[in-house]
Amino acid sequence: HLLRAIARLARTPDDDPLVVALAPTPTVPGRLAPWLLATHRLSLRTTGLTLRQLVARPALITLSPTHVNVSFRPGDADIRIRRAGLDLNPGWVPWLGRVVSFHFNRED
Repeated sequence: HLLRAIARLARTPDDDPLVVALAPTPTVPGRLAPWLLATHRLSLRTTGLTLRQLVARPALITLSPTHVNVSFRPGDADIRIRRAGLDLNPGWVPWLGRVVSFHFNRED
């Protein structure tokens, strides 16, 4: 629920692969406001970035039934995010039912 709300906050289009991957998750409006605020404050405290600045990043997202791969250009790596460890591969994410991996090797 929280990731869908964050995607809406970041003005992510409905056809974005991340939103599509989260589509099976129903939305619970209203009750997420405290979680969004806490996540926003944590983002500011740990990275100096707003929640929108943290999540609205250019990347190529590929989905399979078992994996979500997020590929960035090497030059798009942000030291504030790296220092906070927010780009570490979480691996298997049970509530998403997929392995999530970040890559910094995108060329285009």
